[in-house]
Amino acid sequence: MTNWLGNDADDKWEMWAYGVAAPLPVAGIALFWIIGRRADLHDRSGTVLFGTDAAALGMTALLLALALHFHFFWRLNPNPAVNRHYAMGRTVALVGAIIGLLYLTWCFVRLCFLS
Repeated sequence: MTNWLGNDADDKWEMWAYGVAAPLPVAGIALFWIIGRRADLHDRSGTVLFGTDAAALGMTALLLALALHFHFFWRLNPNPAVNRHYAMGRTVALVGAIIGLLYLTWCFVRLCFLS
């Protein structure tokens, strides 16, 4: 796949940098939150999420990392069998992330205003 400059080397770099290297630390932190069921947010108020709320935050972050992977790695992959399925994977990951963000919004409203 050729970018607008016609340079395939840039596509290879983007594929690995934005499709693998960028989502990898996000996925690692997300798995840490999911498995540990605890998420320290390190903000001014020292917010800590436990249980399902922490797992939801981790799952949302994991789905966003997966969407980045589909968008950059699968879209720029030279193999047409992989390349043609990137839109479906990215869409499913983004829909899941939006649902996760809606749930997290509810969690923070409940945490800040209803408790």
